[in-house]
Amino acid sequence: MTEYQGMGKESVRQNRVIFNDTDVLSSFLCVNSFKTVLDVFAHKGYKPVIPLVVLDELKATDATRQLLAKPIEAEIRKGTIYTEDIMLETEVFDTYMNFKNRQGLGDGESAALSLAIHTPGSAIASNNLRDVEKAVADYHLELWTVPDIIHYAEEHSIITENRADGLWKKMVQHGRRLPYDTYQEYLQKL
Repeated sequence: MTEYQGMGKESVRQNRVIFNDTDVLSSFLCVNSFKTVLDVFAHKGYKPVIPLVVLDELKATDATRQLLAKPIEAEIRKGTIYTEDIMLETEVFDTYMNFKNRQGLGDGESAALSLAIHTPGSAIASNNLRDVEKAVADYHLELWTVPDIIHYAEEHSIITENRADGLWKKMVQHGRRLPYDTYQEYLQKL
């Protein structure tokens, strides 16, 4: 097991870890509903971990994206979210480079997948199905997408159905790629 910033090895053994990619986090952050993600992960007993590469992606571009990173940084300071770096000359680093160079995945997807593969019992949160689907299947990883999180939150009364529908619509308006235009359409396809 790896040791996360602010979390000792004993804590990691007692809780499952979910490694987050940029797209899931930014989807909820852009509609001011980051708490929904945290509530779902807490309900599932996950310790949310953000690869440092993902945190860098959130902060790297323009002022708007930097604002998205602020709530995450606040949760890191509070100890509700943890970060993990990929160290050179490790198996995780080799896997990370394989995903980036041979499979053409982005930094965030590569980091989240690599850390999850080398952390037994962990899961991954990513909305880039086209990019991560094969690795998720090959390594038998549990995958959480934006629709999965919204549906779980609604199904377990973390948010109402109206709130789920509102979040979905706002995400679509913000250009987030979701499989259907509305949450109601998604529910009909389940």
